Amino acid sequence: MRMTHPKMIELSEKYSCTPAQLMIRWSLQHGYVPLPKSVDQARIIENAQVDAFEISVEDMTSLDRLDEYLVTDWDPTDAD
Repeated sequence: MRMTHPKMIELSEKYSCTPAQLMIRWSLQHGYVPLPKSVDQARIIENAQVDAFEISVEDMTSLDRLDEYLVTDWDPTDAD
């Protein structure tokens, strides 16, 4: 997902949140552990404020279609 994708902008406006907050909330609703990162204190606080809204099933499906599956495939059995 890209923060500037038209669907991200549309849904951010719908839920009155930033695209980053939308992606964090999307991750949480999927049961993922998002790791947002910033050096800006205001943005760190903003990124934590995602409990005020819940993304609808329809909008989750729309966002799922944008997922680029950019994940790290880590296998704990490979750890030394």
